[in-house]
Amino acid sequence: MTGEGAVKTTNANERLFVAQVVILVEDLWFAPGSTDVVRTSNSYYVSFQLLSAQDEESAYSKAKSWIDSGGFSDSNHDGDGNLTKFKGIGIHQIEEICNLAELPKTAAGTYGVDLAAFNPSEVNAQGAPIIRAKDELEIFRILALTAVRPLT
Repeated sequence: MTGEGAVKTTNANERLFVAQVVILVEDLWFAPGSTDVVRTSNSYYVSFQLLSAQDEESAYSKAKSWIDSGGFSDSNHDGDGNLTKFKGIGIHQIEEICNLAELPKTAAGTYGVDLAAFNPSEVNAQGAPIIRAKDELEIFRILALTAVRPLT
């Protein structure tokens, strides 16, 4: 199959990552018969997104581009308020799962595939999941710890 919708074959070195994206949910209430906002309420959740990438940098760039392009933005009238808006506001964590080629074998294993976890205590004073800088993400902390350093 070629063209739009075609499944791309992966490189044998392609790796599977999970990105934990922090989503802001903003409920808005309007004055009757008006578009004047009279009340707002914010809540948050973490969306777990699987992605494939060659390396940590590529995984980070891909996840960041989703947020920067508004890929998690949406709105509806189904929430508590008159209007509910959703927006991706940052990356909580990115972790490597396995080599992509090993996924079927790993998934068939005794415990399946661990997609990492979100620790509910990892929130800021407003109750929002912590958004980490690139060098604070698990994949880059591990890289820094395992990097070969020149002998001095």
